[in-house]
Amino acid sequence: DGLQSLEQKIFGQSLQSQSVTESFSYTREDNSELSITTKDGDEVTIRFEDSTQFAFHQSLMTSGQSSENQAGAEGEQQSTDNNFSFTASQSYQFYQANAFSFSVRGELDESELSAIGELVGDAADVADEFYNGNVEEAFNQALKLGFDDSELTSYALQLSRNEQTKVIQTYESVSHNDDMSRGQE
Repeated sequence: DGLQSLEQKIFGQSLQSQSVTESFSYTREDNSELSITTKDGDEVTIRFEDSTQFAFHQSLMTSGQSSENQAGAEGEQQSTDNNFSFTASQSYQFYQANAFSFSVRGELDESELSAIGELVGDAADVADEFYNGNVEEAFNQALKLGFDDSELTSYALQLSRNEQTKVIQTYESVSHNDDMSRGQE
């Protein structure tokens, strides 16, 4: 009884505490590269990159009521109550970047530029299908993708997408009710 009485005087009576945390993040990276070689041995490389990131974090915390019992001047029990508190926080982050680069090794004439322009336009249609999620249609279009073999000898098209989503939710609840009448008659 003495230990319970001491615990009650020091720590008081706590009713409830809750904490909720939620996090969401999304990342998407699209990359494409088109390498072309002309009949004259000129090499052209064209790269596209698109990156998007989003993150959201939310925290909520509530506390309940606690009361402390203290002995008054004439030996009477006095009680002090502390009420609820609430804390909330939110944060958002957004990032987006687009990049385009190309390199040319050699000299391109007008007919090579025209053949490259046509191939780039057709490859862009394949990339649009791929990045819009229609991989099968993109593959079928890529199989039919041709080029002007009087100006170009080869090409290579590489498309990639990396997409990640992460969701985390936590919930914590702590309740402590100390019955004052326990051990007393």
